[in-house]
Amino acid sequence: MTFNRTMLIALATSLAITAGQSAQAASYHHIDSLAVKLQCQARELYNEFKQHYRHVSGYSHLRSDAANMYRTAAHVHKVAHQNGGVHHLKSDLAKADRLFHHLEDVVAELEHNTTHSFGGHTHGDLSHVHALMRSMKTTLHHLRNDIEEMSYSYHSHRVYRSYPSGHSSHSGHFNSGHGHGGVTVRVGNFGFRIGH
Repeated sequence: MTFNRTMLIALATSLAITAGQSAQAASYHHIDSLAVKLQCQARELYNEFKQHYRHVSGYSHLRSDAANMYRTAAHVHKVAHQNGGVHHLKSDLAKADRLFHHLEDVVAELEHNTTHSFGGHTHGDLSHVHALMRSMKTTLHHLRNDIEEMSYSYHSHRVYRSYPSGHSSHSGHFNSGHGHGGVTVRVGNFGFRIGH
């Protein structure tokens, strides 16, 4: 392999890796934005519970769970903002999802009890609470899907070097053209060719 071809491979590899990192950074920005939204929704839900459910039997349980949901959402935001590990985010979002579905069950049970006059009473129209919870569920599922996609993208962008003997190492997938003149570089689904 000539000096020029070696230099082309090094340049192409650098460009491919930079492109992969830029795509991941953009994904983290999007996830951070969604995490901020989730945190704001959790804070608003906590406040709505105080306004509408404070005279309901089981209110302290509801507020405790809502506070836990807020802390989890704040943690997800912090990890996303710091471009934390994808597996860490997946674990945190799974926890947030479990907490949220538990909150849904608690709200349904409290409202059932108040409807049948053996659990206190709610204040005001609850439609805003239900709309907020639906919106929060959408945000959570959007985040989980994006993290799953990022996880898939992370694993598919691993770089492998291909050798004629069939051995491989974790540094790049190159094809020198084997007599065709030129270099092809692939990182996951991203690839380009230099030369002919």
